[in-house]
Amino acid sequence: MTSTMSATISTHFSDLSLISWMGSAYLITSAAVQPLSGKLTDIFGRRTGLLFCSLCFIVGNLVCAVATTKALIIVGRGIAGIGGGGLNSITTFVSTDLIPLRRRGFWQGLGMVLYGLGLGLGGVVGGVVTDKIGWRYAFLLLSPLTVIAAIGIWFAVPVTVSMDKNSPTFKSRLRRIDFLGSFLLVSALVALLFGLDYQDSSSSRRVSKDVVAQETSYKMLAILLPISALLFLSFGIVEAKFAAEPIVPLSIMRNRTVPAACMTACFMSMAFYTLMFHVPLFFQIRGDSTSTTGLLLIPEAAGIATGCMGVGSLMRATGHYIYTKPFILIVFTLGAFGFSMSSWMTPAWAPELYLFANGLGFGGNITVLLIALLTAVDFEMQAVTTSVLYAFRTIGATTGISVSGMLFRTLLARNLPVSGQDSAFPDPTNTKRRDGFNFVPEGGCAKAGNANDRGCDAYAIALRGVFLLALGFASAALICGMMIKNNKLRSTLKRNGND
Repeated sequence: MTSTMSATISTHFSDLSLISWMGSAYLITSAAVQPLSGKLTDIFGRRTGLLFCSLCFIVGNLVCAVATTKALIIVGRGIAGIGGGGLNSITTFVSTDLIPLRRRGFWQGLGMVLYGLGLGLGGVVGGVVTDKIGWRYAFLLLSPLTVIAAIGIWFAVPVTVSMDKNSPTFKSRLRRIDFLGSFLLVSALVALLFGLDYQDSSSSRRVSKDVVAQETSYKMLAILLPISALLFLSFGIVEAKFAAEPIVPLSIMRNRTVPAACMTACFMSMAFYTLMFHVPLFFQIRGDSTSTTGLLLIPEAAGIATGCMGVGSLMRATGHYIYTKPFILIVFTLGAFGFSMSSWMTPAWAPELYLFANGLGFGGNITVLLIALLTAVDFEMQAVTTSVLYAFRTIGATTGISVSGMLFRTLLARNLPVSGQDSAFPDPTNTKRRDGFNFVPEGGCAKAGNANDRGCDAYAIALRGVFLLALGFASAALICGMMIKNNKLRSTLKRNGND
């Protein structure tokens, strides 16, 4: 929903950097909460975690709905990210607690069918609501839906699932939380992503004579990147040497499958979210409305559902994933390749096929990576290991959105005509037009006679660069994925060495 509305919202606030910040603010907090979610719900219980995250999701979306400034909508997205990230990972833990591995793929696929349904409906509903009554009402719509989900959680999820009985008091449970490691991880991510967005935000708003803003932005990037690297290093040291119960136990990385699966998830998310936040721009700059764009994104959701259910069913029938793994990785890469070759004149059916391929590969990969990871560790470590996988997915998504957003806006700033050089653009003295989509000619870039427009050329170059970047990420995911071991799937639950 948010990716469909991002162009409208960024134009409303006259700041193109909001396209990436709306995604990265959500994913930064998701990345922070997901490594904690496994350990915290081991201590406090799955139901408590799900209800807390539901509350955060409601509050965050309400803040977005009433936001009057760019900063406030970013804060709202961050709060919603805490809820969304926790809901995403904790629901997976509940399934792992209750379902044997051989059947786990099927149920993961069934859950992803609903995920795909939400993804498809989100684009359609977000687009229609934005066009008819405004984007704020789309955020408001999420609150009652989340309340309904929370009621279901209260009645359906047993309070005893994974509740730690060895820490009976609230204080004793708090002592087991790795607060320092969590703080270092969040700080490292914020420093990295703020550096990337600050650098690009300044350069994208400059005009030809504004050299100081560009130089200042690179200085900020040069300061924040080393700080981020130092914080990541400190996080690793704390987890390895000082944390009594680390949120990311480094010992699990000794098994080849764990780092291979995590890196595959990271690169795959970089590619998928790069496309998720820029394919809607491709459609809208081409000339489609926001509501039409939502409809055009449905094949991606259908592909996710098909990939998850297909791969899950095959795992249930065969007991392994040796053949499905390379197939879905290749399909995912081919989808990214298709977008890298697209132009304004590409036939209308082609992007739909590429979206389905991306969804099929992404959905199938989610299932394979999760099951491969669960077969590589003991049952007692499965929730924590799953949270690490989800953290890598979210970090990859966050980095992908920030880097691709930086690339898109930098290429756009370099290739858009400088204010005052082209009389075809009204009010050439208004430099704020560089932050919106006012350089798109009437009717869109796919309209006959507009394909060679100077503004369309600039957007085409920027989008081609982003799609090539997504192809590079997808190719890296393919290479890492081939390093994952093929383990046999158990037919029963296994706890403490007993089936």
